[in-house]
Amino acid sequence: MVVDLLRGCAGEQLLVVGVGNPSRGDDAAGLLLGRGVAEALRAAYIAGEDVPEHYTEQMRTGPATQVLFVDAVDMGMPPGHIALLRVDDLDDTSISTHKVSLAVLARLLEAMSGKQVRLLGIQPRSLGWGHEVSEPVRAGVERFVRALTQEPAPTAGEQSVTATGS
Repeated sequence: MVVDLLRGCAGEQLLVVGVGNPSRGDDAAGLLLGRGVAEALRAAYIAGEDVPEHYTEQMRTGPATQVLFVDAVDMGMPPGHIALLRVDDLDDTSISTHKVSLAVLARLLEAMSGKQVRLLGIQPRSLGWGHEVSEPVRAGVERFVRALTQEPAPTAGEQSVTATGS
């Protein structure tokens, strides 16, 4: 499960980079989810907004061994759906004078630093200018962050231990 995998790389080993434009509706979800994940896992956080490439040096030289980009991604799923993606799952064709694709940035970062780079994607509903984050996307962020902060359930074969007074 995504939540369990992320819990395994918490703290100083992880750098979370929120990506998105806060003025474009659900595109801001990457920033909301990124901050929530970083806080829940006690990890470092960079609000890369729509220019995460400006923080490449910090990502490359920081103490974290893993970098997690968090962004709104069209996965063809219901709004608010969250999935952990590999760099190979990303489209690397979107390059403009203002923004390098996350796939290109992630591959460059991996090659330069040897760090593992992943993307936590959240399915947007609307990316309209001047809109707020939609309710299903906001609810998805809240559910996911809440799941990160809850105690994991015991796995098969483990027993829950409770203290009792004597």
